[in-house]
This record gives sequence, structure tokens and C-alpha cells, in this order.
Amino acid sequence: LCEIQSEKFLISNISVNRNFNIHHLTNHTLFLSLMDISDIEFKAFEQLNNVRSLYLEYNNLKYLKRGLFMNMSNLVLLELSDNLIQKIENFTFFGLNRLQTLYIRRNYLIEIEFDVLRFLPLLNDLRLSINLLNNTDFLFNGPNLRILALPNNNISKLTSFSFSRLRNLRTANLVYNKISFIEPNVFNSLLMLENFNINNNELENSCYFSSSRNLNMYNFNFNKLKKLNETIINL
Repeated sequence: LCEIQSEKFLISNISVNRNFNIHHLTNHTLFLSLMDISDIEFKAFEQLNNVRSLYLEYNNLKYLKRGLFMNMSNLVLLELSDNLIQKIENFTFFGLNRLQTLYIRRNYLIEIEFDVLRFLPLLNDLRLSINLLNNTDFLFNGPNLRILALPNNNISKLTSFSFSRLRNLRTANLVYNKISFIEPNVFNSLLMLENFNINNNELENSCYFSSSRNLNMYNFNFNKLKKLNETIINL
């Protein structure tokens, strides 16, 4: 895996000696999964600026320090699924200017602060399935998103504010939420949208279901629709 070079960092309050030269990691990928990590010291990743993919899934992380990844400027993929994270604060991902893919599935996320995505200008694939999120306001700062996965959360409505800048969005998955209300004009900016899946929610009215000319699939099975309004013809 590596060429010997003394390197030391702290994980889960334990001093771990790792002998590796990051320049010789296979495909510049670092795997730290299934290790019972509960805490990462602030400077743990300070010397890992050449890592492109970081896997931290299946650990016990509850909190990510602000600026923890600030020296990982070449990181393209970050996998944080299957942890215990409840909140993502502003500046958590500060410095990740090249990050394109972020997975935080199967955590206990209740809140993502409004400016979190502001520090991820190239992010295009965001997957947050099976969490406890109840709003989508944080999406306002993700104009380059192409894939958005938010199934199995507690989202109750979609606002035009949240989606107003998602002009590059191709795929949106919002199945198994509690969506009962969609504000007018939510879809007006989604000019590139191809697949929109909102099945198994609590929608009762189809009047706002307008869409982009590129739409291939619009799935709203298993909702509570009792009447199809004339705007459904625009699909």
C-alpha cells in the first residue's frame, strides 16, 4: 500500500503510528472504515493534501470539527455514511474546493446549516438518504448539484427558495418523506431535470407539477392524490 515514511495522527483519542507515503497510496485513496472511530483530532489530516478519496463509513463519528478537512484541497470524494452524525455546521467542509461527491447516508442528521454547501463549489453528487432532515434550505448554496438523494427523511414541504439555484440538477430522489406541500414555481429553475422521484409521500394536489423539457421520469406513486389538475398535462 505504501512506502515507509514516519507519520503520526490521532484517531479516537488513540495515538496511531502509520507508516505511509501519501504519494504512493493506491489511486490516492485512503480507507478508514470499520474502525470504531469516534473522534478525529483537528490536525489528523493536515499532511494528506494529495488524497483524492476518503472513506470513513461504518464508524462512530458524532461530530465533525470545523475545518477538519481544510488541508485536503484535492479531495474529490468523501464517504461519511453509517456514522452517528447529527449536525453539519458551516465551515465543516471549508477547503474542499474540488469535492464532487459527498455521501452522508444512514446517519442521524437533523440539521445541515445554511452555508455548508457554499464551501463545496464543485459538488455535483449529494446523497443524504435515511436521516432525520426536515427541510431543504441548505440546497440554496448548491448550484452545481446534478444528483440529489434525500429519501427516507422527514421533509414535509418543498420550497421555491431551496430549489431556485439548482439549474444543473438532473436527478432528484425524495421518496419516503412526509411531503404534503410544494410551493408554486419550485420547478421553474430546474431546466435540466431528467428524473424526479417523489413517491411514497403525502401529496394531495398536483397543481404545481410542472417540469423541465428534459424530464424523462416523474414518479409520484403512492401519494394521496385525489384530483389531477390540468397542469399535469405539462409533464
